Parts: sequence; structure tokens; C-alpha cells
Amino acid sequence: PMPVRDRVWVRDAGVAETDVFVEGTVVSDDGKQVMVETQLGCRSYRPSEVLPASASDPDVRDHCNLEVLNDATLLDATRARFGKDAIYTYISEILLAVNPFKPLPHLYETSSKARYRAGSRDALDPHVYGVAELAFSHLVAHSHSQSLVVSGESGAGKTEANKQLLDYLIWRASTADAGGDLSLGKRILDTNPVLEAFGNAKTARNYNSSRFGKYLHLKMDDTDHSVVGAELRTFLLEKSRVTSVTATGERSYHIFYHLLAGAQTQGGIGPARLRGKRPS
Repeated sequence: PMPVRDRVWVRDAGVAETDVFVEGTVVSDDGKQVMVETQLGCRSYRPSEVLPASASDPDVRDHCNLEVLNDATLLDATRARFGKDAIYTYISEILLAVNPFKPLPHLYETSSKARYRAGSRDALDPHVYGVAELAFSHLVAHSHSQSLVVSGESGAGKTEANKQLLDYLIWRASTADAGGDLSLGKRILDTNPVLEAFGNAKTARNYNSSRFGKYLHLKMDDTDHSVVGAELRTFLLEKSRVTSVTATGERSYHIFYHLLAGAQTQGGIGPARLRGKRPS
């Protein structure tokens, strides 16, 4: 049985739209039902619905360092960091990223890249650069290909995370080899807007939602680890979702709207027959 007055987290369907878990205090526990007092009042729960709370500061760089680790404490710690614009948190070698839905340019300055190149991972705040540096360091140390997997629901920030990973790896390879082809790296980075135009679309939740999976193979020289090329493969292209748009606030691939916009300007590069046309 849980000790009386212990702090706990409980699921409550009544507030599931705002908080999956509600914090409360144990009033009694007979082994079959746990009486918990929350901001919504007292209610009995099955033991499986009651999760221990942590007494320590939830703002930790690595969730593995939480005093108590469960779904509720992980969410609480993530929310505490998010409130301080700390959108990255480690879970061992996994990086948890939360979309801030606002620009945070200070996180991605060149000086930040330099810190993660030279600094200790444990001494620095969690960052997408930290994950990229770990992969690059393993590549150099072990001479084995490395993989970085970015996953999440629509609007979670996968596209931006991929951009930052690629940007760091190309920068890192160019600093590792002073004679590296910087223009090649820039050309690889410059393909992003073009690829997004042909594969991304606007949805009700995300203005720049990828409608396909993407596998990017960044090729590096075996000797000096400079970038020598890149290969992109796509999969799971959601053709049906963007060729028959019916939902309010959704539209087809960006490229069609770029063509329309280009044709409306004086001396625009879009086809002349599109002048005066609108997406509708």
C-alpha cells in the first residue's frame, strides 16, 4: 500500500484534453483501491492508475536522472523545461525535442556549433547538435556508418530537426578538413527548399508538413571525413492526401502554389497562362 500523504500522479478522463495526469495526495490505500485527493476533489483509483511522483526538481537534462521515472514524471519534467524554452532533453542517447512553435535563433548560432564540437556532452545542455556530434565522433573513431532516426507525429518538428542535423554535420565535416568542399555542402543544404516544395504540404496543424518519409545518405571521405556527396531516397509518399484535398485548412504540394505566386508578379517566372489564377 502507498503511504498516506504521498504525492502521486493519476490519470483523469475529465481533464484528458488539457493534462493527461493530475497531481494529488494519497488519502488511503486498502490494497484494492487508492483514495487520492486532487484539485478536482477526492476519488478512488485502481492501483494501476496511480503513479508515484518525484520529490526532486523535475528540471533535469536527462530523464534517466529523475528520482522517479514513469509516464507522468517524464511529462512533468518535459513541461517544466519547455516553460524555460529548454526544448531538448536527453533520455540516455535519445534526444527528446518539443516544438516551441516560435523561433529560437540563439540555439543554432555558429558559436553553439563550436561549443558542441569542443565540449563534453555531459557538461552541455541537451541539443540536436549534441546528437549530431556523437554520431560524427563515432564515425571518426570507429570508421563505421552511423544512423540518425528522427520520428514523431505531424507538427512535432521533424523537418526542422533534420535541417539542423544536416547543417551541423556538414559544418562539422568542413571544420574537420580545412580543405573540404564548402560549396558542395552548401549545395546539399540548398536542396532542402526544393525538396520541400515537391514533397511538403500545408495541413490544419502544420504549415510545412512532410507528406513523405525521407532517407538521406550523407557520404563522407574515408580518410579525412569530408563530405563528398549525398543521396536522398523517399518513401511512403502520401499521394492520395494531397491530390484530393477536402479538409478545411489543408492544401496540395507547395510547388503548385509557388508556380501560381511566381506567375502573378511582373516579370514572374511562372507560366503566362497562370496569370490571374488563384488556387481555388
